[in-house]
Amino acid sequence: EEAEADTLEDNPDVGNEDKDHEVPAGEAEKNSAGKTDRNIFQQEKKLVQIKINPDYLEMPLGQEDLVRALGIYNDNSHEDLTRLSEWMASDEKIASVYKGKINSLSPGEAKITAGFQGKISLPLILKVGDATLISIIVSPRDSSMSMGDKLNLVAEGYFTDSTHKDITALVSWKTADPSI
Repeated sequence: EEAEADTLEDNPDVGNEDKDHEVPAGEAEKNSAGKTDRNIFQQEKKLVQIKINPDYLEMPLGQEDLVRALGIYNDNSHEDLTRLSEWMASDEKIASVYKGKINSLSPGEAKITAGFQGKISLPLILKVGDATLISIIVSPRDSSMSMGDKLNLVAEGYFTDSTHKDITALVSWKTADPSI
């Protein structure tokens, strides 16, 4: 009696044992040692989106602030791209930005974006206001006087844009001891 032989028409795997074959989606292939070969399912990690945090910022003239760029990848992983990104300001007269550090240069509004690997973030909206008062120095600082003498005090205001000016007429004056 003749044994039946498998032919290509009867069994498509005959003669194709050494060729690569497709593994159905969701199944892992076993290698010759019987272990799962996970490399089959690894996708190339690709940057999907860049988010700037925060996405809105108000600051006074002369102040600086730090923002972050967060990369979101196709495998749902995240990476801090702040120092790797190319930063851009829509109006470089309003603000400058380098590695996430924003410097306010004049009052107004600008959009800040971060770019990396061909992706550009949605813009951070930056509003730069007027310089704000950060400190007051009263002079003379130490003084002594006799009863009935008058002493003229001067208040110097220092602002976020590194300017200072006499604000003596603008401040309210009080003494810690009203009997003086």
